[in-house]
Amino acid sequence: MVTLAGFIFNSPYILGVFFPDIAGLSLMPWLAFVLLIISIRNPSLKLKHLLALLLAVFIYFIGLFLSDWGSYSTYKTQMLMLKAFPLMLIPFILKDKIYLFLAGYAIPIAIFLMIAFIASISMVGVININDRLEIGVFNPIWISRASLELILLCIIVFSMKRSFLLCLLFLVIPVIYTAGSKGPIISFIFTIILWFLNERCHNRTQRVRFVLSLTLLLIGLALLISVIGDDSYFYQRFLLQVPDGTQLLDESRGVVWPLVIDKIVSQDIMHTLVGHGVGEYENFFYGSSTGARYYPHNIFLELIVENGIIATIFIFVAFVYVYRSSVSSIRYLLLFAFINAQFSGDIILNELLFFYGGALLVSMRVKTNKRFGGAYLSAGR
Repeated sequence: MVTLAGFIFNSPYILGVFFPDIAGLSLMPWLAFVLLIISIRNPSLKLKHLLALLLAVFIYFIGLFLSDWGSYSTYKTQMLMLKAFPLMLIPFILKDKIYLFLAGYAIPIAIFLMIAFIASISMVGVININDRLEIGVFNPIWISRASLELILLCIIVFSMKRSFLLCLLFLVIPVIYTAGSKGPIISFIFTIILWFLNERCHNRTQRVRFVLSLTLLLIGLALLISVIGDDSYFYQRFLLQVPDGTQLLDESRGVVWPLVIDKIVSQDIMHTLVGHGVGEYENFFYGSSTGARYYPHNIFLELIVENGIIATIFIFVAFVYVYRSSVSSIRYLLLFAFINAQFSGDIILNELLFFYGGALLVSMRVKTNKRFGGAYLSAGR
């Protein structure tokens, strides 16, 4: 039943492909949550967990009251409440069964990856910088994110054999190539390097070998770049901050981020401290609001603009504390989601932060509960 709940939780990866116009995909985590409530006795959710969640909601609503209550503010609040509650509470319900849940959780992503692989093969020869891989409701960024999240799950959580990982890599490479998104790749590389250094390099010699291997790989990549034309898809999409001829240049991160930072530095101190309000990024950046979903594609900048520097520091300190206090290998999945959130989407599109954040909050008890901790450590191996 737990594995089925995990499958239902991520079923939008399948439903969103075959039924792109279907409504209610965000309710699937709630369905999984209800299923777990029914099937698991004595859930580990306690009053202190609910109080912590309510505190986060209270802080968020301060930002909502500062906003103009426009359509985006309302939508963002509704979606955040819809996503945050089940995603953060499910790990507390699971207790020591999170490994079984993640097994079901990974199946829809694997099916999605196979569909994406078939679609990408047909595009490899005709791909261009403004015509990248899209499937159903999923844009290139989320396709890359899901594919690389699956690799991390198979390496870090499931400890799959090398032969299986090589097959998986064979499927993933054309997908991330045709998707052409740098953010998930950067997040994956940083996460896997940190995981390898912390979990696989147990002495100085191993670390030196790893650094040398990484250096040789970078040299090889540099040589490859030197023979690739500046107008090639690989060079334009993966090596330039803003590809030549990119559509909507004025909305690209390389253009938007410096302007946002300059506006933050130039604004009055009160707005810097408490923000402009939930959903008010458009009004802050453009000087007027149409209610459209505009955001800087960077969680830090989004939080600073809408919720202020105080709330942003509080959230960042909480993230670091939870990450460092947990010994579960699942923390690397949270790190991957956190880094990726600096490149794409707004907070409601980076729902992995809530799920893996909740999982780490539970695993912090590993120091006082050997049985529960053992389950988490076995899941991370």
